[in-house]
Amino acid sequence: MKKFLIILALAVVGLMHTRPAQASQPALGIHLLDPDELSQAVDLIAGKPEHPGSVTVVLRADDRKKEKWQHFLDLTKENNVIPIIRLATEMAPDGWRRPTRKDVIDHASFLSGLDWPGDSLLVVAFNEPNHAAEWGGTIDPEHYAHVLEFSVNWFHTEAKQYKVLPAGLDAAAPDGSATMDSFTFIRRMLAYQPQLAEEIDGWVSHAYPNPGFTASPYLSGKSSINGFVDETRLLSQFTQRSFDIYITETGWKKTPQNAEKLGRYLTYALDEVWNDARIKAVTPFVFAAHTGPFQDFSFTNQDGSPTPQYNTWKSLKEMRLEEPTHFLAFQKQE
Repeated sequence: MKKFLIILALAVVGLMHTRPAQASQPALGIHLLDPDELSQAVDLIAGKPEHPGSVTVVLRADDRKKEKWQHFLDLTKENNVIPIIRLATEMAPDGWRRPTRKDVIDHASFLSGLDWPGDSLLVVAFNEPNHAAEWGGTIDPEHYAHVLEFSVNWFHTEAKQYKVLPAGLDAAAPDGSATMDSFTFIRRMLAYQPQLAEEIDGWVSHAYPNPGFTASPYLSGKSSINGFVDETRLLSQFTQRSFDIYITETGWKKTPQNAEKLGRYLTYALDEVWNDARIKAVTPFVFAAHTGPFQDFSFTNQDGSPTPQYNTWKSLKEMRLEEPTHFLAFQKQE
């Protein structure tokens, strides 16, 4: 028996050293459409001081309500959750209104007037501007570069400490009248404002399994769940910096064909793709779609009950909180 235990211990140590322990420990969380949803999502994303959870949430220009947002931030502190605040304007007939400098200033003033759970706050400068509908009906990487640089500079001059991140892009978008290829967008953005590569405080990736939000997790390339690898490789043409990475959107669209595979897909993604030590947070989209257009991505049903994806994600998170150096033995299966 003693000999068996020694052999078993050596085997466990060997497994633990197949990858750095930190590589398996991004702050796992969820993407919310509204901060009021956090009270229901705490059961899914609450962390520990040494292994916090994370949450991405949208701050709209027409939703700067101090009591509401202070309650949200208080809940993140109580439950060891890192907040990631995605700045937004408000919906217009042709999509999201294009932001102005005043929007940035007003967002910064509002956030600086709140009590935070930590010494710094992560903010994302708007969303997928390589979609015309996200940028006032037009695609304009030069204007986005201007807004991003102003955002970085303004937030960095606030008395409080901010980490300002660029918008996540739709990596699967083609060149056309309504969308622009994400790499074309990045090249034009950085050609116009090359200093941005040195000024931003990290990188945001929307790591969806494309095409169709239903692709296998075993694929690679810019539109796969490890598209952040291709994105940071492109960034290396503009800077020698290594960026912290925040996957603020990801997830599979549920279909009859893949419904039974999503648990395995999420497990594989965490163990084999998002184990990169640069990744600091993963917040799948979305916690609650209710009856909206994102129901097939939702981690909760219309009645608020958890979906199988919810249960899998919670189990994976709990396993990592209890055994942070443990890796699942996982075989690729379709």
